[in-house]
Order: sequence, then structure tokens, then C-alpha cells
Amino acid sequence: MPNPASLWHATNSGQEIRTFASHWPVLNVSNVHAKLGFDAFRRLDRATLLVQCEVQNVKRQPAVWAPGVAPNWEQTLRTIYQVRCNLFHGEKPEQATRDRGLVYAADRIPHHFLAETGCLDWYDL
Repeated sequence: MPNPASLWHATNSGQEIRTFASHWPVLNVSNVHAKLGFDAFRRLDRATLLVQCEVQNVKRQPAVWAPGVAPNWEQTLRTIYQVRCNLFHGEKPEQATRDRGLVYAADRIPHHFLAETGCLDWYDL
């Protein structure tokens, strides 16, 4: 498993993780719909939405994290997975600018990890 500290400080991966973490927390869209209504993302600005999600105990990733703290590898992978789940099951409109940036940032981390580790160059003898 990669060392989270080295990932955070690595030139490419670290910047990609910092960019991705700037979008956190990532809310479970299905849970937002169930607890706050299907119009919550349109009706509430981001700050108000986060407060309401806290009050309603809406699921989010990373579950335990504070802004400005370097995320660990588990938090990063769980949050990437939450982005994937929201994309395929969350019924989010694809025209949302913030969502496009979030999906792009989530995609960049595995891309850089695979490139930097060279695991795409592995082969069986």
C-alpha cells in the first residue's frame, strides 16, 4: 500500500490529492435525497447544504476528516469510490460545474498513481 505522506508530498500525486480534497466532503447523493429531498442541491447553497447534512446525519466521505489535514490513502480511496457511486446511482445532473471538477479530480489520482508506480508496465513472464 502506498505511503500516504509520500503521496501527499509527491509532485504530481500530491497536487492531485490536494485538488481532490478541496472538494471534500463528498456527500452520499442518495442519502441527501432521502433526508433533505431531491431538490436539496438546487435549493441550498453549499455551506447551508453541509450544515443541513450534518444535522440530518447524511452519509459522507471521508467520514472523519478535517479541512487542511492531509488525507490518508484509505480516505482518498473511499472518497473516490463515493464519487463513483454518486455518478452511477446518485441521479446528479451532469451539467453541474462543481460535479465535473470533482469527477475529474477523482479520476486524476488513480491516473497519476498508476503512472508513477509503473504498474501498467508490469507483465507476467
